[in-house]
Amino acid sequence: MYEYPVSTTRPGTLVGKVLGYVAAAMGVSAVAALLAPAVPRGLAFIFMLLALAGVFALNWVKDKPGINFAVYFFVAAALGLGVGSIIEVYVGAGMGNIVVDAAATTGIISLGAGYYGYTTNRDLSRLGSILFLALIGVVIASIIGIFVHLPLFGLLISAAAAAVFTGYIVYDINRTVHAGPATQGDAIVLALGIYLDLINLFLAILRILSYFSGRD
Repeated sequence: MYEYPVSTTRPGTLVGKVLGYVAAAMGVSAVAALLAPAVPRGLAFIFMLLALAGVFALNWVKDKPGINFAVYFFVAAALGLGVGSIIEVYVGAGMGNIVVDAAATTGIISLGAGYYGYTTNRDLSRLGSILFLALIGVVIASIIGIFVHLPLFGLLISAAAAAVFTGYIVYDINRTVHAGPATQGDAIVLALGIYLDLINLFLAILRILSYFSGRD
C-alpha cells in the first residue's frame, strides 16, 4: 500500500500556519454565504449535513496531501452555504444589523479568548474534557428545546453555547501553541477545530441578540 509522505511543522511556526488555514476557511465560507440566496434552502441544509460528515472524514484523510485540503475546504463551503441561508432569513426579516453586531461581537470575543489562550501559562489540558461534557449538555438541552418552545429556555441554551465555544477557542489556541512537531494534517485538524468554534460562537451570539431584539 502506498504511504503518503508526511512532513512536520515545528511548534514555533504551527500557530501561524493554523491561523492561516482558519482565515482561508473563513474566506471560503464568506464566498459560499454570498451564494446562499441562489441555493434552495433544503439543499443548503443537506450541505450542512454533508459538512458534518466531512468533519469526521477529515480525521481519516488528514495525512493524505490534497485530499485533506479538499475535505477541509468542502466543510468550509458547505457550512458557509448553511450559515448564509440563516443570515438570509435575518436580513429578509429586516434584522441585518443584528447579523453585523453578531459578527463584530464574535470577533471581539474571539480575539480576547484567543489572546488569553496564546499567552496564558496555566495548564489547560483538563479544560478539554470539561468543555466536552458541557457541549454534550448543550446538545441535549437543544434537543429538548425543539419540543419545549420557551424563548427564555432558548436564550439560556444560546448563552451556554456561547460560553462553551468561547472556552473552546481558549483551549484550541492553547493546545496549538503547546503542540509538539505536527504534520500538515495535524495543522488542518487544529484549524478545523478553531474554525468550528468561531462559526458556532457566531450562531449562538446571533440567537442571543435576536432574542433581545424582541423579534426572535
